[in-house]
This record gives sequence, C-alpha cells and structure tokens, in this order.
Amino acid sequence: MKNVSLRKIDIPATLVLLGITFTWSTGPLFVRQFYREGLAVWDMNLFRYVMAVLLLWLTVVLKHYARRGGGETAMATGRLWRRALMPALPALGAQVFFSWSVYYLQPGLVGILHKQSVIWAVLFAMFFFADERSLLRSGRFWIGSLCGVVGVVGVMALRKDVAWEGEWLGVLFIFIFSVCWGFYGVTIRRFTRHIDPVRGCTMVMTYMTAVLLVLFLFLGEPQMFRQIQVRVWGLLLLSSVIHLYLPYMGMYWVITHIGVTITNTTLLLTAFLTPLFSWLIFSEQLTVGQWGSGIILVFGAAITMMTERKIQEPELLIVPD
Repeated sequence: MKNVSLRKIDIPATLVLLGITFTWSTGPLFVRQFYREGLAVWDMNLFRYVMAVLLLWLTVVLKHYARRGGGETAMATGRLWRRALMPALPALGAQVFFSWSVYYLQPGLVGILHKQSVIWAVLFAMFFFADERSLLRSGRFWIGSLCGVVGVVGVMALRKDVAWEGEWLGVLFIFIFSVCWGFYGVTIRRFTRHIDPVRGCTMVMTYMTAVLLVLFLFLGEPQMFRQIQVRVWGLLLLSSVIHLYLPYMGMYWVITHIGVTITNTTLLLTAFLTPLFSWLIFSEQLTVGQWGSGIILVFGAAITMMTERKIQEPELLIVPD
C-alpha cells in the first residue's frame, strides 16, 4: 500500500481533470445531436456502453496480467458480482433518465439542473453512513441545500418563455436522474471499498449494458442501425470513448493525485461550460436570471460537498500498489 497526499497538486493530474471536465461538458450536446439524427435513447445508449465496456474489460484484463502474471481474478467471484448489482440499478436509471431529459430540455439547461445530484448524494450518504449525519448540525449544509432548491426553481422560472411546452417532463426526468446519480455515488462508494475502483465500475457497467441490450431489443429500433451514416457511427464511438471509457479510467487516477474535493469541485464547472457550448452549437440562450440561478445552484452544491468532506476522515487516500 502507498499513501498519496491530497494536498499536493501535480500538473499532469490537473490537465487530465480539466480534460475530463471539458469532455463531460459536451455530453448533453452529443445526446441532443443523436436525437436529431433519429436515434432513440435505447439505441444510442446501447452502442455507447457496449464499446465502453469492451474497452474497460480489455484494460482490466491487461492490468491484471501485467501485475500478477495471470491466474484467476477477483472479478470472477460470485460475491463481487452480487454486490455490483446494488450500484448498477441506480446507475442504469441515471443513464436512461439523463438521456431522456435532453430530449425535452436544451443541453445547457440540463447541464445546470443536474448539479442538484450533489445534494442528493450527500442526503443518501447521511442515510447510509452514521458519521455523516452530523451534517444536520451544520449551518453550511442547510445554506447549501437552500441554495440548491432556490437555484433549481430559478433556472426553470426565470426563462424568456413562461410556457412549459412539455418541458415539465424533462424537469421530472432530470430530477429522477439526480436522485439516481446521488444514490449511485453512495452505493459505488460502498462497493469499491475492497476492490479496485476501475474493475468495480467495469462490473457495474457490464450489468448496465446487459439491461440496455434487453431494452434495446424490446423498445429500440434495431433496423435504424442499417440507416445510420458513417459520420453518426463516428460520433457514437467518440462519445463512448470520451464520455464513458476515458473519464472512468482517468477519474480515479486524478483522485489519487489531487483528491476528491478538488476533483468534484472542478467538475462543477461543467454547469457553465455546457450552456456555453450549447449556445455556440445549438444557439441556446439562457436569461440573466437563469445564469444567476445556476450560479446559486452550483454554489450550493459546492458548499454542501465541501461541508461533507470536512467530516470525513481522510485527507490522505490509500490506494493499492
């Protein structure tokens, strides 16, 4: 075992984190474009996850054989596979409802609203971990939560067009996504306590891909794949690499170098980058009130997250050799 100080920030890890922040900011834009190309949520999700899971398993196997010289792997044990079911369910729900939300809402709006998931993650952590319930005595936690609620309401209320025009369904879906993603954050934290995080996430994504295949066969449009242009296939492959495979590989490496708090705080910047990119590509325009509400929402998420980190033990992260 080796100790990695989280107080030391190195340039390579910072650059990787900024790269992940940039690519994740484009996620809603890719999903929006896939809808424009005629792909349903089941179609786009299946292909992206199949490619990402294949790449992750290849990485896990190569990493295992490079370190141990072959043999049976811990990922084959039934006990670990059973434990992986718990985080797989909320992760699947988060992915499906996130993709659906972009069908009803503009990408920039989704990029801001889904930051409420940070607050849900803390609430679920308080339920599962007794030591985190001390947050209820923290004034900063309540301020952060209040800012989150005010921000979400403001983003939706302070629009140019006050007519909902079906957007309420997108708001509902992004709310369900946020709850699922918050729950996933807690369950994956429990699951990866005694297993390499990359291997653990690979097992979880394998379950997700299996269910996405079933959903695709029953609800998707398999015949559409014969009509997809090469350009769209390229975008699907690019999305699976830059939105799923590389971020999952890079995230845990970044955390071991610069820490959980700095990593998650930096990722909050996607709430501002996504609307900017959506404005440049799809001409989406947020009002001044929406930008202000978005800032309040992100501020609340940041306060809540950093308050939670203060009550946790490690300023030092232990990772396996």
